[in-house]
Amino acid sequence: MRNIIISGFMGTGKTVTGIKLSQYLKCPFIDIDAVVEEMEMKSISNIFKEKGEDYFRKLETQAIKRVLKREGQVISTGGGSLLKQENRKLLKDGGLLFCLSASPEEIYRRVGGAGGRPLLEGKDPLNKIRMILSERQSIYNEVSHSIETDGKSPEEVAKRIFKIVKELEGK
Repeated sequence: MRNIIISGFMGTGKTVTGIKLSQYLKCPFIDIDAVVEEMEMKSISNIFKEKGEDYFRKLETQAIKRVLKREGQVISTGGGSLLKQENRKLLKDGGLLFCLSASPEEIYRRVGGAGGRPLLEGKDPLNKIRMILSERQSIYNEVSHSIETDGKSPEEVAKRIFKIVKELEGK
């Protein structure tokens, strides 16, 4: 089985959906953010605070390269992993890439404001979500398989991805 890669903006359900999907497919689940945290032995928030977003993005690329050396995994990426052209190519070449999406209001509801989300710190996180989503939309639109998650449980989204994967594999 090829890798199944789940990307998209924060709060769209990548991690929970990925865990459910890995259970359906009976394969390992890998979270790129967790790999980065393990590499640095620090939380994503602390990496951002101490060394900045550019440093984090370099670590993220290293983690993606490391994880993609294996096949047969469900991989969840960070919300900004698709920003770098290098990452987009790695992820598209490394498996079946899916992009989850949700409305700004749904994302805000799910992430509960800015707690632990470095890009949302400060005033008016909902407006920041709208702004960042708008900036990234054209990149997210490049992904062939897009799934809207508003009003859907992670189980429903995982089943949808599972169905697409089986159709693409002809099984």
